[in-house]
Amino acid sequence: MKHPDGTPWWEVMLGDMIKTGMRLTQVAPDAFPLSVPHLGATDQSIAAAASRLGGSLDGQLEALLRLADGWEMGFQMGNLLSSEELGQGPLWDEANQWLDAFYEEGDSASWPPRHELVPIHASPYDTDVMALWMGGPVTDGGHPVVYFYGEPIDQWPNLYEWWLRMLILQECSLEHVINLTGPSDGPS
Repeated sequence: MKHPDGTPWWEVMLGDMIKTGMRLTQVAPDAFPLSVPHLGATDQSIAAAASRLGGSLDGQLEALLRLADGWEMGFQMGNLLSSEELGQGPLWDEANQWLDAFYEEGDSASWPPRHELVPIHASPYDTDVMALWMGGPVTDGGHPVVYFYGEPIDQWPNLYEWWLRMLILQECSLEHVINLTGPSDGPS
């Protein structure tokens, strides 16, 4: 799922996530209401987000936002923050409050420095936060993504690798729901 130049093929990966999400909606609409990503970010909204964050955006995040500028309840019961939400707004504030609480309560000596974390995906109903570690090593043009749930519980080398894992989890959720409820009568 990469272009010949090695950059992520976000169009395909986004389409796969949408398709899996729509299938989940068909099989269990009460548990997985229909959700689609917003239209891509503009140059102005990307620049405004970068300004609020005090530097340039992660290259992979910027490429994704240009196709899908946020996605409420898109996958894993959380929201992909939009360019408008990066650096401001209720979900941004809540995600940062959770990160602050995790760092205050946990043994964070081996964790990424708190000030280097930028929330990119957060649950409006839980304490889950996925954050880019902007001071971490850059791999294939992207910074590491760290999953926090009280403490760091998983990490991927970049947004591309994180997205692939989230897609696998979404597909596993679909398989589990189908096993519990049976296939839907709708198209697949």
